[in-house]
Amino acid sequence: MAPAFSLEGMDGRQVAVGGQRPDRPVLLVFWSYFCLPCQRELPRIQALYDELGPERLAVLGVCLDGPAFDDKVLPFLARNRITFPNAYDRETEAFFEVAARYGVVGTPTLFLLEPGGRIRFIHLGRLETGVLRGLVEAARHPAYCAEITKPSPPVSR
Repeated sequence: MAPAFSLEGMDGRQVAVGGQRPDRPVLLVFWSYFCLPCQRELPRIQALYDELGPERLAVLGVCLDGPAFDDKVLPFLARNRITFPNAYDRETEAFFEVAARYGVVGTPTLFLLEPGGRIRFIHLGRLETGVLRGLVEAARHPAYCAEITKPSPPVSR
């Protein structure tokens, strides 16, 4: 299951994962303004979000730059018409709080959560839009056993 978190969005509203059971896939994007692949990826994710609509896909961006870089991050989001919610991760002494909980080692990192909050797909780096679209559609419905259990040993006679 995806680790739960809540952050203050760049627009002042709370953004969260966990606690509620989403009724659609959630694409969680860890990114940085200073990452050139991220600058290319976010507009493509926005286009997919626009295409599918918020009833079929929720998107949440977690920026690893911090409010000290509002002068770069906020104009980038506005210039690229990024409308999905974005929040700054909380910086810790060693790294970033939410990114560390998710095991993020680079940007962009995408986590696709299926309805219910189970992590369905993780990807580091850019991803072709067609592939991402197919993954989102596949994540709308579980495609595997929910839990794996060890079978009981056969009874000897």
